[in-house]
Amino acid sequence: MKNAIYYVCSFFAICAIFSCTKDIEEVYTGDYTTEDFQKLSEVLNLPSEVVDYNAKPNVNPFVPAAFHNNEQATLGRVLFYDKTLSNAGEISCASCHKQELAFADDVAFSEGVRGELTLRNSIALGQFASFGSEYDGSGSFGNPQPLFWDGRAFSVHEQLLETMSNPIEMDIDINELAARLESQDHYKVLFKRAFGSEQIENDKILIALEAFMNTMEGSNSAFDQGFVQQGDIFGEFDNLSASENRGKDIFFNHSCGSCHSSALVGFFDPGFSDNSFANNGLQQNYEDAGLGVHTNLAVDMAKFKIPQLRNIAQTGPYMHDGRFETLEEVVDFYSTDIAAHPNLDSRLKDGNSPMKFNFTAQEKSDLVNFLKTMSDDFLLTDSRWSDPF
Repeated sequence: MKNAIYYVCSFFAICAIFSCTKDIEEVYTGDYTTEDFQKLSEVLNLPSEVVDYNAKPNVNPFVPAAFHNNEQATLGRVLFYDKTLSNAGEISCASCHKQELAFADDVAFSEGVRGELTLRNSIALGQFASFGSEYDGSGSFGNPQPLFWDGRAFSVHEQLLETMSNPIEMDIDINELAARLESQDHYKVLFKRAFGSEQIENDKILIALEAFMNTMEGSNSAFDQGFVQQGDIFGEFDNLSASENRGKDIFFNHSCGSCHSSALVGFFDPGFSDNSFANNGLQQNYEDAGLGVHTNLAVDMAKFKIPQLRNIAQTGPYMHDGRFETLEEVVDFYSTDIAAHPNLDSRLKDGNSPMKFNFTAQEKSDLVNFLKTMSDDFLLTDSRWSDPF
């Protein structure tokens, strides 16, 4: 009998110990409480620890280092992929900005709400060594760059508001959006983690989205690795093939580099006014006036934002209207087909006439091969930027 009592007492004692241990384990699972992580896991595929957006490969010393608020970026990632952000829950930011495409789209014009098509090609968010340094003024010699092909937004917040309210793209009032998010338990957890309060406010939504977009840094390409090893942009890169090195020489010794190099190597940027917009002679008569729509200046008509070329191999079709499907078509255009538009950029002129580079077949192949060395596979594949739903 005594033995029986002993074993019974021992059993309950062991149960009590395991119960206490279980209680301790349920208080925290990684960086989240068990209760919070359960709420997240019902909807999202997130790790139990908050993702560290600062632990990324960055071999290029000319790319400004940035500290990211991981909690805000995590919330921004969820918002970026959430179709709740559109009028009828049809599309998300990621619908037109896909990770595997360097946050671009693979069609000339993207599909927005109600199946309507955008008026211009989706700009690749992953075309920079650092999205944040390009658009918050810490890069490009302290000059924040305007957004959109026509430069009508001067901050990421302004760009986000325009995209959300655009009747073709997302068509939603941000005030309505905040009310939608309040009814979802996983957002209460994420907003509290990011801002210390479950209260969902418009500015917090924009801050979180910007925080996520600012983590997009593609500075670990073969080009970066060769540049750092060589230390001289004009020297031969040991990690590139003979064709890629020849293409690099063509790029930097012709007008390509004078327009497109600022996000590759910082010291090439000639300044804000020269390097933001240009007419590149796509045709003599444009239906889309670009920058001129907003400035109403004759000298700005048919000028468009100059894209940078990180991950360029993934971001076709190309140009503001997506007219070129391949890089080969782009190189062919610059070789012989630049049109004599009145606002044609001086860097594409030979005297008063459009420049004809007249690239040989080998030079075209070399140039395309070099452009492909600017891809950063880490940005394109790492789970930090993937769909969490």
